[in-house]
Amino acid sequence: MLRLWLAFVTAVVLESEPGDASLLAWAVRGCNEALVAERCATAESGEAPRYRARLTWRDALHAHVTIVPADVPDAPPVLARDVTFQPADAPGERYRALGLIVASYVLTQDAQAPAAPTPPRTARAAGRLDLDAALLGGPALDEGPLRAGGSLRLHLRAGQRLPWLGVVVGASASHRAGTPRLTWAALTLGASARAPLATRWALEGRLEGVGQRLFARAHDPERDRRERASRTRVGGQAGLVLLYQLTPGLSLFGGAELARLRPRVRIWVGPTPLGRERALEATALVGLRLTR
Repeated sequence: MLRLWLAFVTAVVLESEPGDASLLAWAVRGCNEALVAERCATAESGEAPRYRARLTWRDALHAHVTIVPADVPDAPPVLARDVTFQPADAPGERYRALGLIVASYVLTQDAQAPAAPTPPRTARAAGRLDLDAALLGGPALDEGPLRAGGSLRLHLRAGQRLPWLGVVVGASASHRAGTPRLTWAALTLGASARAPLATRWALEGRLEGVGQRLFARAHDPERDRRERASRTRVGGQAGLVLLYQLTPGLSLFGGAELARLRPRVRIWVGPTPLGRERALEATALVGLRLTR
């Protein structure tokens, strides 16, 4: 049996059978999200418990929450609730929802008011933000040096009815050295869909519209002459990434994107053709995701 203290001004002891310390951390986080003037903490806080909450799992999708007063031996439960989850719910989110149930009861007792609404059975909050920061790279033209750069992308998850779906907006920039020097700057807007694979793994796909500006710069040192040109392009791209959860609020991911943009640009320096953009632009990316 694993135990963590959910320490409020009047604390709660949380127990889970079977237990997993990393998953119980999600329950602590869910409790913290619900409480306002109080807080959840681990056993190191040293606070005396007021309630004892036990999470019992019949199987991966069915849990039972029982809360009893901690200072009354063999006291009957003050709360007993069955919770059913969906197969698409990640294990961490299931524990997080159970932590919300515990916090809901404590808030009700402290306020001496009617019971607060229980968390949704889908174990999802209505709306959630993810911020991706990634390094990217891939071919630039049909020949010549590769391009490299970075991207930022913001995900807004849908509500409890469609927890696997989200809206995504992003910005990226990449650069190719050499002659001419090329820079790509782009904004994207689209949708993402996520599928849990295991306790810490998930697969996510994206479909996005893209608006891109290509900048080209060349320098002729013999005549000390500099030239610049730019072109706007639009199109769409699809992306697929594999995520690994390091902590409840931090994940590592890697994946690829494939884009098709128009018009397809050909690069010339004077009368000399230097290359042409590929019909399909492939990009590899790796980065970190912050979750709130």
